[in-house]
Amino acid sequence: MPKKITLPPRGVLFALFLALLSFNVNAQKAVTGKIANSKDQKPLIGVTVTVKGTNIATQTDVDGSFKLT
Repeated sequence: MPKKITLPPRGVLFALFLALLSFNVNAQKAVTGKIANSKDQKPLIGVTVTVKGTNIATQTDVDGSFKLT
């Protein structure tokens, strides 16, 4: 006679699904870059970099580099 497989209650499976889904929602990616003058490629210091449509912003450092999360 084959073994009968029992599954956990639906509530447990639903909670596990929601927990796994939240990992994807909370994932953030860092965006980095360097801003330089197009003529001589010297870094631009203190340039404000923003995410369009949000209030997320940062400024470039002395190397023209920036990082947004």
